Amino acid sequence: MGIEKILNYWIVILLALMGCNSTIQPDIALDSLLIDLSVMPPDWYVASMNNHAYEEDFNYERTADNSFSNPGYAGGGQNVFQFRSERQAARIFEGQLRREFNSSSVASETPWQIPPELPYTSKVADQFHFACHISNINGLSEICKMMGQYDKYLVILSMHMTPDYMTYADLEKILEAVDKKIADALAEGVK
Repeated sequence: MGIEKILNYWIVILLALMGCNSTIQPDIALDSLLIDLSVMPPDWYVASMNNHAYEEDFNYERTADNSFSNPGYAGGGQNVFQFRSERQAARIFEGQLRREFNSSSVASETPWQIPPELPYTSKVADQFHFACHISNINGLSEICKMMGQYDKYLVILSMHMTPDYMTYADLEKILEAVDKKIADALAEGVK
């Protein structure tokens, strides 16, 4: 084989490899992954919405969050973190799982557990955990939380439950909306 044929062979291989890189998922606009007021029950309002750049301590590249409130005591919010890779997001998920659902915390009046009224599991997330507990911060209140790893994104959603402002049926709609927003964005590769 002549030198010209060898060079042509390597050029074809390099072009093929470069073509494979074109299928890499582009970064998604993080606020497009946040739920909005349309999925919240009546009387809820947006308390804040933020986008942040990289912070070294949690090792994410970007993050966005929102928080909601209502005229009663209840509140809630969602955080979305983008990591460099799906592998890094999976590793962070596993590490955060113990911290986010720590039944030994002084704030936990009861252990974190899946409520029989809402045994929700995600069919979209790579890894997913959902549970509720009674918190003793500012009086006794039930808090439900979900954490999901979707590709290189980690989502944490936390809601205070009250019969007047947030029911399990309300929360189920919100969890479904989170899954749908992320599945749609990942499928479309929204910029």
